[in-house]
Amino acid sequence: MKNILFRLFLFLTTISSINAQSWSKIYFGGTGSPEIITSFVGIDGDLYFAGNFTDTFYHPMIYKWDGHSFLPAFLPIPTVTDFHTQRISTMCQDVSGNIYAAGSFENAAGYKYVARWDGASWTELGAGAGALNANNTIVSICVDAVGNVYAAGSFTNSDTEAYVARWDGTTWSELGTGATALHANRYINTICLDPSGNLYAAGGFSDSSVFHLGDVYVAKWDGTSWTELGDGISYYAGIMEIYSLVADASGAIYAGGRLDYNTIYKWDGISWEPLGGSMDPLTLNGTVYTMCIDPDGNLYAGGDFTDSALFVTSNCYVGMWNGTDWSQLGDGAGRLFPHSYIYNVCAAVTGEVWAMGEFVNTDDSGFIAKYSSHSLSVSFPNKSTPSIEVYPSPVMTTLDIETSAGSTYIGAKYIVTDMQGKVVSTGMIADQKMMLDVSNFADGMYVFTVQGEQPISIKVIKHSR
Repeated sequence: MKNILFRLFLFLTTISSINAQSWSKIYFGGTGSPEIITSFVGIDGDLYFAGNFTDTFYHPMIYKWDGHSFLPAFLPIPTVTDFHTQRISTMCQDVSGNIYAAGSFENAAGYKYVARWDGASWTELGAGAGALNANNTIVSICVDAVGNVYAAGSFTNSDTEAYVARWDGTTWSELGTGATALHANRYINTICLDPSGNLYAAGGFSDSSVFHLGDVYVAKWDGTSWTELGDGISYYAGIMEIYSLVADASGAIYAGGRLDYNTIYKWDGISWEPLGGSMDPLTLNGTVYTMCIDPDGNLYAGGDFTDSALFVTSNCYVGMWNGTDWSQLGDGAGRLFPHSYIYNVCAAVTGEVWAMGEFVNTDDSGFIAKYSSHSLSVSFPNKSTPSIEVYPSPVMTTLDIETSAGSTYIGAKYIVTDMQGKVVSTGMIADQKMMLDVSNFADGMYVFTVQGEQPISIKVIKHSR
């Protein structure tokens, strides 16, 4: 796969959109495309993405799309080695706006590490006795509502077992020891958090001491110990593996990858079932690499699966599961046509869905893609607008929502999402004045979105102390 010195981002940018229900292609300018592996929509509403982008010294870089142009989001991540294989595999943002990135880049001691951007500079998360000292690639990171950062990948402990590490603000440590340890006998591809703060991990590891004889499974950390979720998902662990985990607002867990029936599995708290049910399961002709969930609970997936069994006419696509049916985003002339596998999808609180990979047109012009048939044209003001008031912020227990008499917002739906895009509350603006109980919300930043005639999103901070 190509390594691109992504200076061409600063030059030409064009947007091609076929219609409101098609994919919009946002072109980098020039020829070729970088490999985009990871992305997120930030607190500021901008799209941040990374992969094998570097400066001329092969220092990893993160770029962003601010709605108008491609720009370097931050300074390059400092590394002492100049290997062209260095890349960013995973990123996330906490409620305070700090950005975390990790992958295959190394520190002076030759260890992989998690880098944090605090708004001014990059620093390694942890040092000395508190350092992570990952001996192999960090593939997945996430951050919880209180600021703990979790990391996993192909790095191992002294027993040569893959593990999940946690940064508690002071030091890195392995989640679980002895009988409560994960004991992963192969690498970890993905971790995620549910709305209650439980952590899940999956990858190529199995529930047998000999990995290729067991079942690939999802492991759950409940704050005390690791347990297997159900009885595993797929046999033949040497062939099958899980690449992506996501949790919805209800706490249901979805697992995608190279699995039995080439499908996506859902854990409903009792058992694993393929999407569509065991009698009529969703069947794909390839592997799922990436998934995300939008504020309305729709699940999106991408990978190397295509819309045709014929290779010469096939087209990788983003699929959407609405809880009942599976459909392709974009059809006819409005299809995505990425000419590449889809490595990453993400959904914004505004309803836009982004897809990325190593996308090129037939003329070799590179692009990322946006689907926005049901998106909201919302802003991210620093405080409430006069037309609707949402206060106080920070809030401890009760959020007041107030609009003017006769406002078009009365009767409109509202959605509250955390900064990972997970829906934590929905309802309707029933009266001119109303209150929303947020006492059960975890501390952190949330986006309050009202879907009225003039949709708007307002950031609110929950703080219990």
